This record gives sequence, C-alpha cells and structure tokens, in this order.
Amino acid sequence: MISAGDRIEKIKEIAFSGRAYTVELKLRDGNVYAYFTIEEEYPQIEITKAYGVIGIDLNAYPNHIAWTETDERGGLISYGEIPMPELGSGNSNKRDYYTWIYAHKVISLAKEKGKAIAVEKLKMKKNKGGDYSGRKVRRIQHSFAYKKLLERIKLLAKRNGIEVIEVNPAYTSIIGMLKYAPQYMVSKDVASAYVIARRGLGLKEKVPKNYMELIKRLSIKELKELKEYVKEKVKNAYLKAKHIKEIENLIKSLGSEPWRISKPLEGTSLDTRFNPWRVLKVVVLTALSPERVIRDLSVLKDILFRGLWGDPKRARAPTAGGGGGGLCENTGYF
Repeated sequence: MISAGDRIEKIKEIAFSGRAYTVELKLRDGNVYAYFTIEEEYPQIEITKAYGVIGIDLNAYPNHIAWTETDERGGLISYGEIPMPELGSGNSNKRDYYTWIYAHKVISLAKEKGKAIAVEKLKMKKNKGGDYSGRKVRRIQHSFAYKKLLERIKLLAKRNGIEVIEVNPAYTSIIGMLKYAPQYMVSKDVASAYVIARRGLGLKEKVPKNYMELIKRLSIKELKELKEYVKEKVKNAYLKAKHIKEIENLIKSLGSEPWRISKPLEGTSLDTRFNPWRVLKVVVLTALSPERVIRDLSVLKDILFRGLWGDPKRARAPTAGGGGGGLCENTGYF
C-alpha cells in the first residue's frame, strides 16, 4: 500500500515533470479520487535483431513459454522453456500478477542474450486455416491472461530498449513440426518458436527437397486410400469432417491440375488449397496421428534426411522413374 506521503510526492513529481498529463476525478463511496495519466517516455532501442533474435511461442503445450535463440543469420544457438502453470488456474488477480513475472523473465532472457524478441502477431484478419496456428492465435486472443502477457512483454521491452518484432503466425506450427522438430530433435513448441524467430529476421521457409519428392509422387489412388484410412481411424466427428474435406480437395487438385500442387511456394503463403505445407500436414501428420496432434516427431527424420517413408521395416526411397513411396500395403500410411 502506498502511503499518503508517497502519493503526494508522486503528484509533485508528475506536476513538475514538464510533461503533459491529464487528471480524472471520480466520486466513489462518498470519496473523491484523482486519476493521473501521463505519457511514458521510452529509451532508445539499443537491443535489435542485428545479432539475432529470441523467438517466443506463447501458450505452448501444456502451459509454458517455448523460446529459441538464433544468430543474425537464423542459425539455432539455444532453446528452452519457461513453465507457467499459474496462468491456467487461480483467480484473475493471481493470473494478472504472474503475467508480470513471466514477462520479466522473457525480458531478462533477451537482455542476457542481447537479442531482439520475435512474437506472433495476434491482430490478424480471420485466418482461412492451413495449420494449427490459426486455432492457437484464436485461443490466445480469447485468453485474457495470454493477451496480458503479450502486452506486458511488449511494454517491458520498450522500457528496456529492446526491439520487438511481430510476425505473421500462419503455418508456424506446421513448419516447426515438419521441418525443425525432427531436424533438431526438439519439441514442436520449440520448433514453432524457432520458425517465429527466423521469420522475425525476415527469413522464409521452403519445403525440404525430400518432402517435395513425396508430394510429387502422390497419386489419386494413394490419397483415396489415405481418405479411407482417416475415415476408419478418426472418431471425433468435427475432425473427421475437416480432415476428409482436406483430402478431397487434394484429390480434386491432383485430378485437374496435377503439377500445381507441387509448386515450391513459400511457407508464408496463405493459399490453403495448394500450399505444400498444408498438403504435408494432411498427408503426413493426419496419417501418422489422425486423432490428435502428434507430439513425437522423430518418425519424420528418415523422410526429412534420407527420403525414406512408409513402414520403418520396409522404408524405401522413391525410384528415379516415379512411383514408389506410396501407401505401404500393410500400414495404410504413406
């Protein structure tokens, strides 16, 4: 509690600061309260992305902040997690208090590393879909605690002269899961934070060569087999309808424009019908884990580096003449 003497000193400080301020008087319970508002002056930005970025993935599973540190070229240097169980329970005052605690931890990390902070921009137009980031962004937007956490990270960064870069959230989760989680053997949340950091540096993500080879060898027959597999495995009605529709779109696109689907589009494209990342999400992740988001992505490593897919005991690279690499006869997978 601030003492009466401290309040008087604070009023004097505001009055004689030479800065513009406003005063609002409110009558409450027979008492008059004065509310002073003064524009805050921030120091000059000194910690920038010149030496790299700290990528932050908020609301990571189950309740933590995932972060990665990059150099100025986007190379991964270090990564970690900041547990924050308090934001998932307790009263609003407690959660509000802890948003400040965790925001300070993020700022301390950025100051220690001497790097700018990259976060996902939440004020986006309605996402057309395409990966899990759309749902993630909407979840954060509707969570008071997480919005407060992001606001306070940005505020404290201003007070400490740290650059904050807000990036497009589209496909960060899918790119992280497919490209960087198996490459560095990290969690999908850390991988997502790495994509955010690289995007903060202005870098774009292209689909790895072996994934493109997998897409090019898809046939309508294989996609129809995948559709039947998902129908059989998926129990949740919402997910079933969503995944089946995505696969049907792929079948139609292959039937009408067989090569358009394999164009090397950038991962930041919002073209949800023909974006390679979206294709891979359906063909790879839906097949491996149709009922939920897959957590162990080490199974993708052989595809990413060696071009092998299918049943691990029978994995084989695609033949030079095409074909091959299709759905395995005894698994129903690719």
